[in-house]
Amino acid sequence: MGETSSDALEEQRQVSEEKRESAEDSRLSQENERESAEDTRISQEKQRQLAEEIRNSAEEVRQIAEEVRVTKEELRQAKEELRQAKE
Repeated sequence: MGETSSDALEEQRQVSEEKRESAEDSRLSQENERESAEDTRISQEKQRQLAEEIRNSAEEVRQIAEEVRVTKEELRQAKEELRQAKE
C-alpha cells in the first residue's frame, strides 16, 4: 500500500522541521563562534594593556635605579670632598 497524502504531508512537515532545527543550530553555532572571537579579542586587548603596564613599570624601575646610582655617586663625591677638606 502506498503512502497516503496524509503520510506525505507528515513526512514533508518532519523534513521542514529538521531543516528549521538545522538552520537554528547553525545560527546558534555562528553566534557562539562570534562570542568566542569577541572574548578572544577582549582577552588579547587585556594582555596588551597588561604588557604595556609591565613595560611602563620596568621603565620606572630603571629610572629609579638610575636616580639611586646618581645619588650614590653624588654622596661618594661629597664624602670625598669632605675627607679632602678635613686634611
